[in-house]
Amino acid sequence: MGCPGPQAPTRGPDTTSGQGSVYGDGRDQEDATRISDDNYAYTPSDYEDESIDSRRLNVLDPYDPSKGDPSLDWEPIYFDFDQAALTSRAREKLKRYASTLKQNPKLPVLLEGHCDTRGTENYNLALGERRAQAVKRYLEQLGVPPSQMRTISYGELKPLKPDQTEQAWAQNRRVSFTF
Repeated sequence: MGCPGPQAPTRGPDTTSGQGSVYGDGRDQEDATRISDDNYAYTPSDYEDESIDSRRLNVLDPYDPSKGDPSLDWEPIYFDFDQAALTSRAREKLKRYASTLKQNPKLPVLLEGHCDTRGTENYNLALGERRAQAVKRYLEQLGVPPSQMRTISYGELKPLKPDQTEQAWAQNRRVSFTF
């Protein structure tokens, strides 16, 4: 005997129209959301009304893995003490990131500037912003549209490592990526 309760969402052919796919939890055909072959989502109420075009929602293009991997867990770009200049290693890493961003133009990215705890809070906020801007400028030079990127500085407020050691400070001097 099966267990009562909700079933996992399923996808199958839309047998009412013969086109597209149906998404639902398997309980009731009336609760299903239909995705047409032209990538529009329809709710059951759309089929009760003749004005479907006024109620359809455009479904975003799914991520295409052949366009590069925006794994959303990119390594940060690290900086030398009291510097906002990109190292050669950082530039190489950013070339790979730029390729993925250009191939996924609907993928917005937030560039977060960070610092170690040495220096005043205001100084570190400004330095974090210079670091984020340096990354943004370089990505722009590589062809990433400025509208796809935003910057923010956290200065010393969000350290990866709270220790007061050279190793911890080096890991805190970074620009990280949030998607």
